[in-house]
Amino acid sequence: MNNNASMKEQFGLSIVNIVRSSYTRLKIRDIKKNQWVLSHVVKGQLTMETGGISYNVRAGQVMVHPPHIEFSEYNPSSGIHQVLFLDVTLSEHLDLFRMYPIPPVITLVDEASFTRCFQELNSYWNQPDKAFRNVYIGAGILELIKLLLNSWESDGFPSRPEQLNSTEDRFMEVIQYMQTHLRRKISREELSSLLHLHPNYFDKLFYKHFHQTPMHMLRMLRLRKAQSLLETSDITLEQIAGECGLVDAAYFAKWFKKQCRETPGQYRTRMKISKRMY
Repeated sequence: MNNNASMKEQFGLSIVNIVRSSYTRLKIRDIKKNQWVLSHVVKGQLTMETGGISYNVRAGQVMVHPPHIEFSEYNPSSGIHQVLFLDVTLSEHLDLFRMYPIPPVITLVDEASFTRCFQELNSYWNQPDKAFRNVYIGAGILELIKLLLNSWESDGFPSRPEQLNSTEDRFMEVIQYMQTHLRRKISREELSSLLHLHPNYFDKLFYKHFHQTPMHMLRMLRLRKAQSLLETSDITLEQIAGECGLVDAAYFAKWFKKQCRETPGQYRTRMKISKRMY
């Protein structure tokens, strides 16, 4: 057991609908939604078209439709789908399904667990007065996402076609660049050049999608890295400053206290105390 293990993540869930849909014939043509649509095919076979690509989808697979992207579904016979309309964000307002670009169709590794979890979710969704309803629904959504990501991993992480990418997907490249190069100084001009955009226009588009400037997100990524190193290692403040692309230990200590309202040493001590066994 690693007593130094630590995790910081903030999930945001916006759920529009959870529904079990049965039909005798299916013909959905060129529609698009404002949120992600996860559609588990419980029964039947169909053709799904999106981004100029056609997919043959069977029972045991999940269709993943990005927001604002047209898709069509056709099935001349009967079928049953379990469908979720939702948005899921991580820390810094990052869209989970853009950080992890799963393809339009995923084959479930454990369909029985996915089906059972959805049935529980659907039950809670239809009981608005049930105690702890939102907690149960939130926990169920995360379990479904775990099963979906596990299936994606088992399939070798196939990518989402470029035709289904949005402007926000382009910024994922920038955020990954930030995370990879935290040790050195990064300018707004350098980040905007990755997408061949003028710095001012880059700022405007970035703020539109993430509700913060790129340089603010960079500071938050540095802060999370520093907090993680303080929690999980005994390296010096000078070394942490270097890992986070800050000038030196003195500047790091001053900057950290401004962000967290406590010194790095106080933060490290508090985290160690909280991890002690009792």
